[in-house]
Amino acid sequence: MTKKIIPREQTAELNRARLEFLKRNPEKLKEFLKLLKQNKKKRDEHATDMATISGKCNQELKKSWNFILSQSFFDKEFKEKLMEIETSPAANTGWHFLNFVMDHAYQVMAHGGDDISKMTKDVLNQEFLDYLTRNAREIFTELTKGQPSWKYLFVGIDLSRTKEVIIAEVSDLVTQHQDRSGLGLEDIPQKRFKWLSIVDDLLEVWDSWIASGEPARRAFPTIAKRLNIPESTVKARWHRAHVFIFGKPYETDPAKKREQLEDKAMKLLCLKCTNPVCGNKDGGNEIGCPAYVKMVGKNTPSERTYKKIDEMADKQSYKSYLELSEYDEDN
Repeated sequence: MTKKIIPREQTAELNRARLEFLKRNPEKLKEFLKLLKQNKKKRDEHATDMATISGKCNQELKKSWNFILSQSFFDKEFKEKLMEIETSPAANTGWHFLNFVMDHAYQVMAHGGDDISKMTKDVLNQEFLDYLTRNAREIFTELTKGQPSWKYLFVGIDLSRTKEVIIAEVSDLVTQHQDRSGLGLEDIPQKRFKWLSIVDDLLEVWDSWIASGEPARRAFPTIAKRLNIPESTVKARWHRAHVFIFGKPYETDPAKKREQLEDKAMKLLCLKCTNPVCGNKDGGNEIGCPAYVKMVGKNTPSERTYKKIDEMADKQSYKSYLELSEYDEDN
């Protein structure tokens, strides 16, 4: 059933969808959780340092720092991975005053100096501007997700004005800058994300297939009957879900699928193998290595047929190629 996505919820729904797809890719999920753990460990170490006074860690102070730092990144690899996965809001913010306060408090603790509460307004403004200048690259990276280009508009908002005035003026600015015709440029293309309305339908088909424990093609008729939708719709949704989960279309050519598995087995098994029989690193298939066969599977007539097609297509006439493509898999 198509779900209506209102504009206010689009970014949240995009990130929910991406999280759901990530959870169904075991390899990517494991990698992400590992990086999340690394970031949490580094954040905890930083909070401990900030809460340590005269060589002793104040646990209450550490809890406060952990709360303040909960949205901060301390592992560069994790931050980059999250930026790769996450869809940033259409209207992003960069309110860095709290970061400035924490940074200044740390500097005072380490090197001495005046607390922010004792600064005059002019001094505070100057110190904050200096902080923004020193961290400009990080701030602009956060605002543009590391991809500053023509599609981003930088806006300064005076929070002392009323919400109604701010929204009205921002709306006018967006209209003005999305229409680039006055600059001799085309209007900025707008992403609609039409697939977002059927995410739950894609996940339902995918989860039903996983629960069946059967090969996809064999499971499709049963899923179609249970969901009361055409089998062609089940197939289309399954293939669409595969693209979102694994970032590429499902490979239907058995020979190419085998090549992918052979490459994976070579990296995970053969190149690390210490068995002298496999010393030439040519692959476990040559000697019937049980571990290799378990990962890759046995070479089927279907795969041999597709492999012959790939090898001979460029050498034979179109007629011969057609004859070969009709080769009986039982031969």
